[in-house]
Amino acid sequence: MRRFPVRWVVIPIVILAIVGVGYWGVKALSNEDKSTYVMALKEVTRGDIEVVVRGWGQLQAAQEQDALSGADGIVKEVFFSEGQQVTQGQVLATIDPGQLELKIMSKEMSLEKERIALAKAFGVSPDQVGHVDPQAALSLKAPISGRITGLSAVPGTDLTAQSRVCTIVDDQKLVVRLQLAKPFFDLIRVGTKTDFRPDRFSGEEPGVVTKADPTPIAGNDAYFFDVWVEMANPGLLKVGDEGLLTFYGTEQLQQ
Repeated sequence: MRRFPVRWVVIPIVILAIVGVGYWGVKALSNEDKSTYVMALKEVTRGDIEVVVRGWGQLQAAQEQDALSGADGIVKEVFFSEGQQVTQGQVLATIDPGQLELKIMSKEMSLEKERIALAKAFGVSPDQVGHVDPQAALSLKAPISGRITGLSAVPGTDLTAQSRVCTIVDDQKLVVRLQLAKPFFDLIRVGTKTDFRPDRFSGEEPGVVTKADPTPIAGNDAYFFDVWVEMANPGLLKVGDEGLLTFYGTEQLQQ
């Protein structure tokens, strides 16, 4: 009988094993759930991305100005009460002049010293103080439109020139002033849209950046910059409300 070498017997067995394993692998792959292998392709495009900067701020009235008495005297009548709305130029109270004319004569020697203060009270330039009707000082008019707060005058109250009678707050528009670090400030522009989410109740009120001051303010370990945001008050917001302020802007992608 012819005897074959052992190595020629081993080689066919190895070849059969490789073929068997390959067939089993192909079979297994063909039976695999193809839904588990998903590849999605999409062409890369260039466009804008949205950048959101968040900061905390406290609401302030857009305008706030004290109504000051223009002359010494006693309050004669007060025409408004706490919380009422007034418009600019409305008469808030009248003052009984008493001995005003004598007091004016006694102060003629110091007229130059008082000129600037009187000009501020009358709302005119200093060189026009001498042409103002003295009766104008006896009617205290609202310097701005808004809501009266801190009313301290009632008929019979004794006043001196520049005494504060009340404060008028225009809270139909509110202002938030906050400081941002330079990386965030560089993303802000005048006209940047914002949303204010008050802590006191749910909801958001839209606003806009009205001023961004590029003057750096030194902090402990960085520079900060002042930003002002203005928003309309629908009636629920109050001066002093705190909340989350969100800025919305876009940054152009660069290749």
